[in-house]
Amino acid sequence: MKLYIVRHGETDYNQKKILQGKPVSNFTNKKQYDNYFENCTLESVESIQDLMKRVEDFIQELKQNHSEKTVLLVTHAGWISAFMSSLKPIPEDGNLEWFELDNAKYLEYNI
Repeated sequence: MKLYIVRHGETDYNQKKILQGKPVSNFTNKKQYDNYFENCTLESVESIQDLMKRVEDFIQELKQNHSEKTVLLVTHAGWISAFMSSLKPIPEDGNLEWFELDNAKYLEYNI
């Protein structure tokens, strides 16, 4: 399956828009939030573990149901970072490397 992932900046905030226009540091220690082994959540926002599980489950569903197709996925920066992190083992210290992709730019993968 060929997968194109596009970042759309308007999707970068949760449904209740609690984080809209505010840095994560207003709510928590970002380094702690980005650590896979910490149990750190933000109000109404899923944990890093939950986000990565959701990404991995979705990718498996795509592979099972659309393996011979080309897929365009438009999503937010957090999802893209979780996807990129899921391509390699979780570091021993749990500190995930977050990937930055400019708005409307795309990544291309064969999965």
